[in-house]
Parts: sequence; C-alpha cells; structure tokens
Amino acid sequence: MTRWLANSAVYSGGSLILTLAVSVPAGYALALTKFRGRKTLLVITMIMPQATLVLPIFLELNRFHLIGTIWSVILPFSFYPFGVYLVYIYFGSSLPRDLLSAAHIDGCTEWQLFARIALPLAKPVVGLVAFFSFVGNWNNFFLPYLVLPNSEQFPVQVGLNQLLTSTPSFNPVAGAGLNVTIPELALAIIVAILPVLVLFVFSQRTLVAGMLAGSSKE
Repeated sequence: MTRWLANSAVYSGGSLILTLAVSVPAGYALALTKFRGRKTLLVITMIMPQATLVLPIFLELNRFHLIGTIWSVILPFSFYPFGVYLVYIYFGSSLPRDLLSAAHIDGCTEWQLFARIALPLAKPVVGLVAFFSFVGNWNNFFLPYLVLPNSEQFPVQVGLNQLLTSTPSFNPVAGAGLNVTIPELALAIIVAILPVLVLFVFSQRTLVAGMLAGSSKE
C-alpha cells in the first residue's frame, strides 16, 4: 500500500504541475483570442468520452516506447480539457478588459499581462482546476491498468483491484495469492481515499471561491 500510495502521489503530482502549465495559459488564450471554431473546439473536447481516447493514447504511447514508464501515466493525465474550459469561463467573464488595455498602454507585453495581471487574479479558478485535476488523476484506474504491467508501478486504485482479486470472499480461486481478508480490504480502501478527503477539507474555501469565479460579470 505504501508503494502504491507513493506512486499515486508521483503520478498525480507530476500530472498536476503539467496540467496547470498547460490549462491556464490555454484557457487564457482561448478567452482573449477570437477565431472561427473556438466554441466548437471547446464543446468537442468537453463532450468527448474519455473511454474513446484510451486506444489512440495507448497506440501513441506504444509508438514512442513509453508503455510501462512513468510518462505513460503522467503525460495523458496532463492535458485536462475541463480545466481549460474552467479557466476560459473565468477569463472570459471576470477579467476586466479595461485593466488589460491600461497595462498595454503602460507598455506591458502579452506575457507580462498574463503573468503579472491575469494569473494573480485567477488564483481561485487555478485552485479549482488543481483540485479537480488531482482528484481525477488519483482516482483514475483504466489507463494505468492498461499501460503499467508491474505491480511495483501501480497507483493505489489499480493496487486495490489487485487486493480485491486476492480476497477469497470476492474471488474463490484467490487462495494462492495474497489471501486478503475483507477487513484488510476495507482498511486499504479507507487509506486510499484519505489523501483526497484531507485535501478537500483544507481547500474548501478555495473551492467555493473558484466555483463562484466567473459567475458574475462587472
């Protein structure tokens, strides 16, 4: 369990850093740049079922010989369309355009506008994206199950599946395996959800602020 929890922390943390590095600038660019098909692109990425992407992602990872490596989990998790959409909604409705115009007049470059003005104002929605991304990555099962062949590499959710198959009450032929009992399995499940629960408890204020971000337009 300790090994699986550490793996989940590495996968989720690494993906979270890349998610923020990609989603926040992408949402900002989509909000402030108008081009044909912008909203259509957002809708398509939002409604695309994740299960339909598993096979293309697997083939791409296999093409670059990443199957069985840490990057086979981190890279697919790092591109988070819902995070881009949340940032787009915030910047599109709550970022004062007069403030950007004034900064332009003062000589700010586009990067300075984003880094010094837009990004500090977007802390609530960045926190919201970070929370949803971390929880989604922590709970992801299907893709790691496909791309990680070694038990030492499993995240906790895939590890719990291994424990489940080794519990005789659920799998009668598990006698040759770990032979896990139901109380041990229940304890493992509780331990697996504790990080997300603790994160939720200590980030409620940020989550509420992020959910309200963009709800009003001045």
